[in-house]
Amino acid sequence: MSDEEWDIISFNRPDPKAPQPQQQPTRFKKAVVEKPRYEFPEGMLASELFKRDKVPSDFVLPGFVAGTVGALIAPGSTGKSMLAMELAALVAGVNVLCDDWTPSAHGPVVILAVEDPENELYNRWSDLGSGLDPAQRERCSDVRVIPMFGLGFDIMHPDCFAALVKLCIGKRLLILDTLRRIHNLDENNSGEMALVIDMMERVAHATGCAILFLHHTNKGAALSGDGDQQQASRGSSVLVGVRTCV
Repeated sequence: MSDEEWDIISFNRPDPKAPQPQQQPTRFKKAVVEKPRYEFPEGMLASELFKRDKVPSDFVLPGFVAGTVGALIAPGSTGKSMLAMELAALVAGVNVLCDDWTPSAHGPVVILAVEDPENELYNRWSDLGSGLDPAQRERCSDVRVIPMFGLGFDIMHPDCFAALVKLCIGKRLLILDTLRRIHNLDENNSGEMALVIDMMERVAHATGCAILFLHHTNKGAALSGDGDQQQASRGSSVLVGVRTCV
């Protein structure tokens, strides 16, 4: 192996004919391997995995596994928020949707209502509660609604991210209403949307809380009546590439 020096910045052989700057960049020999800043987990051997029993999936909702990120996508003003409320009640132990929809376990739910003002939230929950008996309304005490309209929230900001992790500890489900209101990035940029999804997945993985974000379809799909198609989602296709998409 050659002992020639390599440029630590570009990893290319230095050109001896090139003009030399007054301060040389740090150099190291090709044979020297520095400890990487990022290390992969040790992983698992397939031969050991063969010996293990299958682990039953923990479904927060049908097809929606705990500790993952899912999307609820539909045109505007079609009842996404109301459906999300009913899903929250279902996870808390009040089934107002379908007898076949039974979570693996019930637990606390948090809804970050970033898009609608408080009065609208009061009216929606009043409408939902009017169809419940006293015992069902009491079980919905495991659902906490946090009005965030006008307060500002950016999941990419370190303080907001840390607060979200703290909020999700011990929770079964977090509902973000809506995706557009929790970041300031370009939703048509696949790289930027991948970052937003990654942040949500980090929270879900760290806390075991399932995260469901609400999102709109694009205007063209809404006008043509194709709002029920997966590709009708507004913005980058990364947003419909999450584990669970409805």
